[in-house]
Amino acid sequence: MKSTKSKIILTVIITAIITGGGVYYWQKTQQPADTMPLTEYTDLENWIEYKSNKGFSFKHPQDYGVNETADPENPQKTIVHIVKTDETGEFVQDVTPSLQINVSQNAVSFALWEGMPWEGFPKIVETFRNE
Repeated sequence: MKSTKSKIILTVIITAIITGGGVYYWQKTQQPADTMPLTEYTDLENWIEYKSNKGFSFKHPQDYGVNETADPENPQKTIVHIVKTDETGEFVQDVTPSLQINVSQNAVSFALWEGMPWEGFPKIVETFRNE
């Protein structure tokens, strides 16, 4: 009886150690799929300029696209989502927009969501122009 309890306890301990080690290794080796290397955010030379027919413009990383819509509750307000794209330029499905820009006649606001490293956010804000 004592031998069986000891074997069960030893098995549980070994399984916990192996599982914990596997999870730790997996977390350390995973790269977020929807982010780009930080070096891509420091060189604006390769960024794309987006020009809206509403009179504003900004630059964004090459592998992000722009979706511009009117706010259904306020037609004077424009909502712009900057979203990760795949190799063909199509929006990656099931990905939350990385950045939202709200543009109205008197105000502009920016909201950083997920998927874009912080280093990219100020660069987009810096390049924003509302003529």
